[in-house]
Amino acid sequence: MDGVTSLQQDGNENLTPFVWLGLIGGTTILFIAAPDFFFFLSQKQILESVLELESRPEVLRRRKEAESAADLLGPVFQARLKGLFEMLDIKAGKKYSMDSLPPRKAPRSMNNPDSIEEE
Repeated sequence: MDGVTSLQQDGNENLTPFVWLGLIGGTTILFIAAPDFFFFLSQKQILESVLELESRPEVLRRRKEAESAADLLGPVFQARLKGLFEMLDIKAGKKYSMDSLPPRKAPRSMNNPDSIEEE
């Protein structure tokens, strides 16, 4: 390790065990956290792909996987899915009793009223 060699050359040999401890600790945490991170990332990608759909039959076909992904990801994603259901006139279940959000995030120019150009 180049960092350990430079520590020894600079006279900071007492920091070498902390470098190894950080490497081993970081690797251990990575093995614990990475699978969950990638699982939730895949669920978010599934839901985002459904939220981009505009075809009612396709949304109905993928409804079950979209609902399970939204349930795992939390109330904001559930509200976005409910917004898609309302946009396509699909009956949402009773578990989606919250207010709906737009299924897609609006571009920044639409969110900022000051950015409207005058003619």
